[in-house]
Amino acid sequence: MPVSFDRIFPVEITRATRTASRRGFGIAMLAAHHTRFPERARSYADPSEMLDDGFETTDAAYLAAVAFCSQSPRPPTFKIGRRLGTPDQTIRLTPGTPVEDEVFGITIGGVRFEVTADATPSVSEICDFLVALIQTDPDAIIATAASAVTAQTLSGASLDGVIGGGTIAPARNLTMTLNAHADWDASTAVVTGLDEDGRAQSEAFPIPNGGGVTLVGTRFWSHVDNQLIPAQTGTNGTLTLGVGELFADNPNLDITITDNTTHVDISADDTGAWFGYADATTNLTLDDITAEPATTLAVDLAGIAAADADWYALCLADGQSAAQILAAAAWMETEKRAYVAHTFDTDVEGASSDDVLSDLRDLSRLRTIGFYSRANAGRFPDAALLGRVLALDPGSWTAAFKSLSGVEPDDLSTTALDRIIGTTESPVSGKGGFVYVDARPAGTNRGTPIVLGGLTGDAEWLDIVQGLDFAAAELQARVFAPLLNNPKVPYTPAGIDVLAGGVRTAMRKLSRAPHLIFRDDFLVETPAFEDIDPADRQNRFFDGIVVDAGVQGAIHGGRIRFTVRP
Repeated sequence: MPVSFDRIFPVEITRATRTASRRGFGIAMLAAHHTRFPERARSYADPSEMLDDGFETTDAAYLAAVAFCSQSPRPPTFKIGRRLGTPDQTIRLTPGTPVEDEVFGITIGGVRFEVTADATPSVSEICDFLVALIQTDPDAIIATAASAVTAQTLSGASLDGVIGGGTIAPARNLTMTLNAHADWDASTAVVTGLDEDGRAQSEAFPIPNGGGVTLVGTRFWSHVDNQLIPAQTGTNGTLTLGVGELFADNPNLDITITDNTTHVDISADDTGAWFGYADATTNLTLDDITAEPATTLAVDLAGIAAADADWYALCLADGQSAAQILAAAAWMETEKRAYVAHTFDTDVEGASSDDVLSDLRDLSRLRTIGFYSRANAGRFPDAALLGRVLALDPGSWTAAFKSLSGVEPDDLSTTALDRIIGTTESPVSGKGGFVYVDARPAGTNRGTPIVLGGLTGDAEWLDIVQGLDFAAAELQARVFAPLLNNPKVPYTPAGIDVLAGGVRTAMRKLSRAPHLIFRDDFLVETPAFEDIDPADRQNRFFDGIVVDAGVQGAIHGGRIRFTVRP
């Protein structure tokens, strides 16, 4: 029988390679209210996996994930958090003083709505036009009429509703509402005009005996030329011709618009629902006035973190209002995490300090940075930015000058830029935040869209915040490792050197590529052993490692001076 080596010279292996667990500094939590899965958080590698879990392509969480994953490079995974709070999304549009033929427009849920001011326009009239155009309930916005004993054709001035014979943008189906009266006879009314592509079309609406019905058409209309009403028994029947609920591009748009004379409010019909909007004309002031729900963000984010704490950066996919941003920022301030918050409130561009970026600055929110982008409401530039930078090693990046796939640059004046991100020489003179703009060489019309800015509410750069958080985790891990992997670290000069050596090793790593967080002239000092308080030695507490280091930072701009000589 062969003899095993284990009999003669056995080898015993003791594993001394345990490492401290660390947070995933490249992992983002995209949080939103939804009911697609029961747990508070779930990890994904690709947005297509979310569709398998029941997410719709119009869900805020899904769209944020698409923006996140559209960047190159991008992190291999992301997480979706489930909010229990149900925000009632409401946005406010305030038209500026109109002039004749001025166009006011906005895209909601992928559908473009535009109205054109008439010869004697007013703000209240523009509000009326917007309500008439966006409203999803049948309404008398094209024509009103009464039955007659002879056939009649409504056209021109007879199309007396808010839209009348004007353009219906986007194209909509039509509704014909009849009162209940014996004067209505079984017959057929006919509408003629143009379809969504500008081609002539007509549609028949069968009038029943006695009326009392709303007839809903199925064709889409961009313009109504006339309506033929056949002869009826008498003149007591009333009729309204309006737009219906169907949109050529989005049959699921589910919103209500409220006319407040000087502005309009657009709200999601279902509690907790979210709708995307974009491309508002600059003559419309935008304001997301969604309130924080009864289940607060502090409660929601704490619940998500309790279920899954392994993430670093937050994107609140369905929380772009100032109320929700400030609530989330308050919770994030107590966490070693970062929050990029997208806002498109127009007052951010203004001189007033009554806006969400100013509030973040006044509250000195170190861990929250606002991303102002009017052009990308519903396109999630915050998620796109996180996807772009979290793929890189902490300390190796600055968000400035990054191009983001799927994000459109805003057209901001120099004054607005200075108000938001400050000047190149003095970024702290601004409100703090990110913007996305087109950088062009002088004398050209072509440029490169890039991110600018990067200061958090506490006037620190976002990359520095992440770099210092990563450095703290690295230092803790290096010092904890010998405690884990040795029978004990003695409270002696040699034991102190072990801990200090771990700190020096960590600092060398953090000052070199790829991290580049600290300059390499750092100092790590410990006290003389005889100077240590005996009580600390008795309590096995060492409070003597002192690190002095400067951060490397990044260059965001400068000036070139030269003199030309003959």
